[in-house]
Amino acid sequence: MPRILFGRKSLIVYSHGMKNRVPTLLVAEDDENDFLVLGRALKKANFETNLRRVSDGAELIDYLAGANAFADRKAHPLPELILLDLKMPSMGGFDVLIWLRNHEKLKNLPAVVFSASDNPNDVQQARALGATAYMVKPSAYDGYPKVVQALRDLWRAGSGATMDAMQEVKAE
Repeated sequence: MPRILFGRKSLIVYSHGMKNRVPTLLVAEDDENDFLVLGRALKKANFETNLRRVSDGAELIDYLAGANAFADRKAHPLPELILLDLKMPSMGGFDVLIWLRNHEKLKNLPAVVFSASDNPNDVQQARALGATAYMVKPSAYDGYPKVVQALRDLWRAGSGATMDAMQEVKAE
């Protein structure tokens, strides 16, 4: 059952000259099946996005920094939104949030934690580290339409609307 457990008062979405181009959603997810399910749900809902994936936190930081295999920004554009799993090999989501919020050029990039954990300590730590929102992954595919709707809502909030300090979206 996906839920947005919190969100910032305002969400800043980078435009990067976004006119006439599809926004980039970068997903940091070590489980390929979770990524594929999310991709299918986005496609089924006609959510047009340049969907990208990295499989761990170290790879995400390389992508954002334009380092190593990600140096070509035309091939690897900066995302407008990051969907971040917490529990990943080599470097987890909390470490990525610390790096991101301390990086001067990227510190305002929206990063939504998307985790199977609904542990209140994880939610609290993500909030303290500057996550834009925290979404609990649904346990079954039928919960993903709510995830897509929550992402649409976050995207809309980035274009000028504000989010309530605490939101909860439940799959029916």
